[in-house]
Amino acid sequence: SITGASGSSYNFIGGGYNNTHSTATSYNTIAGGQGNTTYVSEWSFIGGGSGNTSNGGHSSVVGGNSNTIAYFAGTGSYSFIGGGSGNNLYTGNLLNVASNYSSIVAGSGNSINTNVSTTTLNSSYSFIGAGASNNITAQYGVIGGGNTNNIHSTQGTGSIADDCFIGAGASNSIYSGGSGTGASSQYSVICGGYLNAVNDTSSAGLLCAGSFIGAGTVNKVFGEWASIVGGSTNTIGVTASAGANYAFIGGGSSNGVTGTYGMVGGGYSNTAAAAYGCVPGGTGNIVTGTGGFCCGNGALDGTIANRFVWADQTGFNTSTSSLGLTGLTPGTDSVWWGCGTGTTTGSPVFSIYTTATRTGLGVSATLAAGSTAWAALCSREAKENIVAVDPLDMLRRVDALGIYEFNYKGAPAGFTCRGPMADEWAGLFPSAKDANRIETMDLDAAALGAIKGLSQLVRSQAERIAALEARFCIP
Repeated sequence: SITGASGSSYNFIGGGYNNTHSTATSYNTIAGGQGNTTYVSEWSFIGGGSGNTSNGGHSSVVGGNSNTIAYFAGTGSYSFIGGGSGNNLYTGNLLNVASNYSSIVAGSGNSINTNVSTTTLNSSYSFIGAGASNNITAQYGVIGGGNTNNIHSTQGTGSIADDCFIGAGASNSIYSGGSGTGASSQYSVICGGYLNAVNDTSSAGLLCAGSFIGAGTVNKVFGEWASIVGGSTNTIGVTASAGANYAFIGGGSSNGVTGTYGMVGGGYSNTAAAAYGCVPGGTGNIVTGTGGFCCGNGALDGTIANRFVWADQTGFNTSTSSLGLTGLTPGTDSVWWGCGTGTTTGSPVFSIYTTATRTGLGVSATLAAGSTAWAALCSREAKENIVAVDPLDMLRRVDALGIYEFNYKGAPAGFTCRGPMADEWAGLFPSAKDANRIETMDLDAAALGAIKGLSQLVRSQAERIAALEARFCIP
């Protein structure tokens, strides 16, 4: 039927059953189907299906069942529903909330701007591709598909979740926050997964703009320009409290970042709780000092800034009280390694190779389990151009080498060191090595050579004394 007030004109019904153009509608078309209706609109189109309604000007419902564009006139203009069932482009109760230029292609129970309770929200230019029970209450939003995904601007001045994207998955959400002024999750993205969220309805006034969740389950971001790539139960920021801006979690499970610019690469139950803190992986590692780095198993930086801690299966708490260092207070900018728990005493724990040969005979230095000093490679099989030194010559060179007390520039005057100068060393022991440094193996060799030369000298003198005593019958 075609009914309505004066001025209704140029409407068309092609066929079907119980289709209606109603109440001041003009230039509208219902091609067929059953129980389809245009209401207070112009230039609208319904292709077929049943129970579909188009109340927005220049809008189209191609088919499907019980799909609706704009319950009130003027709130769904230039919009589109392709098909499916129970899809809605605004069915709320406010006349001045728009969802113009929006589209739902297919699916079931999807909605753009539905049942909102504020007069300030606008859901124009939004899109839902398919799926079921997905909802957008924001401008320029996109949900590709999936189930029960939600992009939602809540009440509050400037509280927006516009320009956001959810690709697919289920029960993922991007909220602008609670009812506080200025809350925003604009420009945020969730690619997929399950129960992932950027912001929530409890964090009043929290800014979460530009944040990203790739996939996984139950991951949450509270902070601006922050990212969780995947994994499970990972969190950036603190619920309903301060966010962690510019933070990153790569994956893993139960990891958290609460420090701005903090990072957890992956692993399990790791935390970067201070600004610029980093945990690349492992389990149970906690950074609480600014710019700290903890890795392995149970590494803790003791709330000391810029500290590097690596721990093996035993864990390593480097707080001052845990270390128990008598008279010493470990400061910032330090490096700590806790390793060797599962290594047999004497076997390498820490090895550094300085050439491309990475075998047992490669040029290297090794710290073995149970030892306190580095061991250098000394096997004859690893050496060539071997020439024996003259011990007496080594003694003469060492005797000519000055030994000094000094402190390095930049170190406290009382922090006294003792040793030779590399400049003098290079003249006495020429080599193509760095002339500003002396290797400990060379120092050891010079000392041993001098000792051997002194031994030869003492032995020679002892033999000479013995001969003199025999000659002059000295008992």
